Amino acid sequence: MKDALYVPSAAVTSAGGQTTVTVLENGKPVVKTVTVGIAGSSGTEIKSGLEEGEQVRITVATGTGGSDAQVPGGGGLGGGGMAPGGSGGRAPGGGGGR
Repeated sequence: MKDALYVPSAAVTSAGGQTTVTVLENGKPVVKTVTVGIAGSSGTEIKSGLEEGEQVRITVATGTGGSDAQVPGGGGLGGGGMAPGGSGGRAPGGGGGR
């Protein structure tokens, strides 16, 4: 669908016949009711109830909180549609000797 919004499927919650996403407004989580279209394992089409540019909250199943993802414009998940992954670190280097 042209001009559709897509969010990570992990950001969409369905219960009691109602589908919602949690967005951040002024840094605080707000639950919004949305109408969904095509839903896949990684992304879900949002037909109404969400605006381009809103930050959706992705809940983590472990109960440790969530992470935020920006709703991309122009359809498609794109690079900004998924929550960022972890980054690797460097192992400490050894000292040189004679």
